[in-house]
Formats: sequence, C-alpha cells, structure tokens
Amino acid sequence: MVGSSVSRLRAHVKNVRNDIERKGVLVDEEINIALRKMLYAGRKAIERGIEPKDSKEYLEAAGNVHRVVRENQKRTGETGSAPLVSYRKFPKHKKRVVSLNMRLKKTKGASEGLRKLIHLANSKAKSDHEFEYFLKEIEWLLR
Repeated sequence: MVGSSVSRLRAHVKNVRNDIERKGVLVDEEINIALRKMLYAGRKAIERGIEPKDSKEYLEAAGNVHRVVRENQKRTGETGSAPLVSYRKFPKHKKRVVSLNMRLKKTKGASEGLRKLIHLANSKAKSDHEFEYFLKEIEWLLR
C-alpha cells in the first residue's frame, strides 16, 4: 500500500516537472532542489500514514516550487519574452537548443505562432525528426 502511494507521488512530481518544462522554463539546480524537497516531504507524510496533500510540510514544499519557478522566470526575464525550448527529451540537439534559447531570451513580444511552435517542440515532438522540424520552424520565425 505504501509503495503504490510513493509511486503515485513520484509520478506527480514528475508531472509537475514536465509542466514546468512545457511552459518553457528550463529546470535549473534550484528548481531541482525544490522538487526533491517536495518529494521528500511527501514521502515523510506517507510514512506517517497521511496523504501528502494533508501535510503542512508537503504543501509548503509545493508552494516553494511555485515560488522558485516564478523567481526564475523574473530573474531570466522569461515573463515578457518567448518561452524557452527544452532539450531534455532530445539531448542530441542540446548545442542547437542552447543557442536558440539565447536568441529567444532577447526576443521581446513573441508572436502567438512562435509561442505555439515552442509549446509543440517541448510537449508534442515524439521523435528526433519532429523535434528538428520544430527547431527549423522556430529558427525561421526568428529571422
């Protein structure tokens, strides 16, 4: 019973991480630490026999994740510029994505089409070929 609860908790934290990346925020060390604290607080709650959502420590850790993500967005200026592309699913393209993200950070007032392409690249690309296609389209829009 406890094992399945921990598995659900892990899946939930993984979904939170994927949601953060889907929004175009690159998960840095600070966000990773906040997510690990959230997982740890949830495990402690499960060991005590209560649901994580009923645990004060877990709720504080979850709130901390949101705070860290917002601070990260403000610090990098992502709130006014285009979201960033994540290379986590396709690490082969890391070098290209990093240079593309540097260009995206400088972009102010990104169009809806550009935002949609970045969202598709982050969440819908199922293969290297599709991801590369989205990267080409994003680069074309940035010309």
